[in-house]
Amino acid sequence: MARSIYTEQEAQFLKNIGYRVQFFRKKAGLSQEELAERCGMSYSTISHIESTSPYPMSIVALYRIANVLGISPYQLLRFDGAAGGSMPPAVCFLIRFLTSCNNSI
Repeated sequence: MARSIYTEQEAQFLKNIGYRVQFFRKKAGLSQEELAERCGMSYSTISHIESTSPYPMSIVALYRIANVLGISPYQLLRFDGAAGGSMPPAVCFLIRFLTSCNNSI
């Protein structure tokens, strides 16, 4: 079995983003193909993001997806208390940054 390049927490964080992308995509009534086209990404990228495997993405990709879904980027990064407690400081900073510049990107 191949060793993951991510810690367990990092892998779960990436998976949670994928779950949230899928949730908001379905809520918006979009297929993976439609979301990919509107974001300027490939279908396979959206498919990988939503898969049960951790899939890294850029901040720009995160912003594009959130913008198409009509949500703030931080909504894709949100941690649930039940999912493992507090957020790492770097994630807190990233959420604050995305929240403060959401309308200026």
